[in-house]
Amino acid sequence: MKRINNLYSFICDFNVILDMTYNVCSKVKNKKKVDLFERYICEHLYDIKKRLDNRNFKVGKYNIFMITDPKCRIVMAQEIEDKIINHLIAEYVLVKVFEPRYINSMCATRVGKGTLYGVKLLKKYLNEIKYKYSNFYVLKIDIHKYFYKIDHEVLKNILSRKIKDKDALRFLYSIIM
Repeated sequence: MKRINNLYSFICDFNVILDMTYNVCSKVKNKKKVDLFERYICEHLYDIKKRLDNRNFKVGKYNIFMITDPKCRIVMAQEIEDKIINHLIAEYVLVKVFEPRYINSMCATRVGKGTLYGVKLLKKYLNEIKYKYSNFYVLKIDIHKYFYKIDHEVLKNILSRKIKDKDALRFLYSIIM
């Protein structure tokens, strides 16, 4: 399978950064943070561009807080600049490389394949199974701390088999550590 190259240079384009900035800011729920970010937007855009051009991949501090609805969990939120950079990498590197390889039933965190899509797909599969079999079982599971348990070396190996762009790989490895 062909490895994909020339991914990283695209995310360094100022217009791409600007588009992603507006996209991310429109989705951030903490409007005070967005207002403060937008007040100094030129400086932030310059900093993002400089970090990407210089390949300075240091991830900033996380805002850590707890939510209790629908269940109690700890949330680690990034600063807006880091969110923009992560969204650039996600959309223009990871999605570009992996989205074509996904099967149709892989849902969540995919454009157009969220909860509603998953529910409709599940209903479709259940109706097909009901038609074929009189008795069947459905197993609902949740793997405890799934993302914490991913083997980083295995993940890096998978990425290096699909991505040829050394700058994109270096960036992804810096996040994975």
